[in-house]
Amino acid sequence: MTQAIKPEDRRAAERHPVDWPSAVRVNGHFVPCRLIEVSRLGARVRVSKQPPVGAHVTLELPEREYIIAKVVRVSDDYIALAFPGVVVISPLVGGDGDRVTQ
Repeated sequence: MTQAIKPEDRRAAERHPVDWPSAVRVNGHFVPCRLIEVSRLGARVRVSKQPPVGAHVTLELPEREYIIAKVVRVSDDYIALAFPGVVVISPLVGGDGDRVTQ
């Protein structure tokens, strides 16, 4: 008997838990947030004010480069972002996959 894989378990890229203060810029507006998960294809961000699905944003990480992204999912306190290309995240996450805090 085979067990079905849940949709949330089918990921194209490994996710890494992090806990960084950051911000998203939407149409020039700065929205403080916390980056809580990142992969080479996207991120999950905790925000108090959600941009709409489809919005193009810039994810701003302290002392790191900006990452252009698109909002692909919105929940009560999280947004999911997709990066337009592959982002090299090895400098952003710990090599052992542990939660990285800042």
